[in-house]
Amino acid sequence: MSHSVQAQYNFIMLRIPQGSIILAPMVELTHRALREFIEAHWPGADFYWTEMASTKSFLAHAPFESFYLDTQPHPQKTIIQWYSTNMPDMIEAVTQHYETSVANGQVCAGYDINFACSAPHIERSGGGITWMKKPEAAITMVRELRSALPDIQLTAKLRLGYEEDFENLVDFCIALAEAGLDAIILHPRFKHEKFKLRNHWDILHTITAAIKIPIIGNGDITSFEKAHLAFSTYKLHSIMIGREAVRRPWIFYLIKNKSTNSNFSMDIELETAALTYISYVQKFLPAAFHLSRIKRFFFYFCDNLKFGHHLRYAIQNAQSIESIQEHIKSYFCEVPEERIKYEK
Repeated sequence: MSHSVQAQYNFIMLRIPQGSIILAPMVELTHRALREFIEAHWPGADFYWTEMASTKSFLAHAPFESFYLDTQPHPQKTIIQWYSTNMPDMIEAVTQHYETSVANGQVCAGYDINFACSAPHIERSGGGITWMKKPEAAITMVRELRSALPDIQLTAKLRLGYEEDFENLVDFCIALAEAGLDAIILHPRFKHEKFKLRNHWDILHTITAAIKIPIIGNGDITSFEKAHLAFSTYKLHSIMIGREAVRRPWIFYLIKNKSTNSNFSMDIELETAALTYISYVQKFLPAAFHLSRIKRFFFYFCDNLKFGHHLRYAIQNAQSIESIQEHIKSYFCEVPEERIKYEK
């Protein structure tokens, strides 16, 4: 790799600054279509995480892998999350991607390792949160990846683990930092805890005081007030927003504006937003993804509506995009007063 190419890469790589608000990685949700949608209408996210890309699929040249690795519209503030069941695949895949992206001028803001996903099929395969059962192997993988690629921005996303063991969790985070991570993202729930259970922000707060690298908090940040609390009370370096950014894609814009103007408010044209999102999926994702990604989005977006459960049911059972579009139009014809959502 030439010095000029390397220098260019370092110049445009953005490190995550204090106070950043970030889109969390979510399967079938944090793809290019959602990023384009947010950026075009309500820009405010400082960084984006992609949904997890599989190292095995990447190395096997799987047909749709390029879409998982697409970092547009802003590669310089988009971080690719990788999922792997073993260290050799992780090192090879990330190294190959790094070299190819630099050579092609398609740089991204860095790479994230998934140590957090607790989906049963991911856990059974030996990936995601399973790495927290084998901390020495996880630490070694981070160290080897840092050695192979000393200039990349490297992060990892964790849960609190399988059971409450604060001392081991802190030791694990410290060791990951010493192995070469630039930041740790913590979703403060244990493996068995689902989204409806309370986040353990008290634990996260204590960890921030023990770890020298930035800690990014992820989980249940649904308003400006909760974002402010994460920074002011829990002393987080940055925050990550997941499901609420699908439910309300304008959340980043809202938080940023309210941080400078407490009286800020905005009107959202929900019917227009819904139909526009579908057009972004059709434009930026492969046809094989269209129906599943649209349904996944509206599972959350329909929460904005008083009778959204009816629309959600219709969309989840629709057999075509045209049918989904008709369901949306029919809903707002029947309940026109819901076309505008007032946010303050």
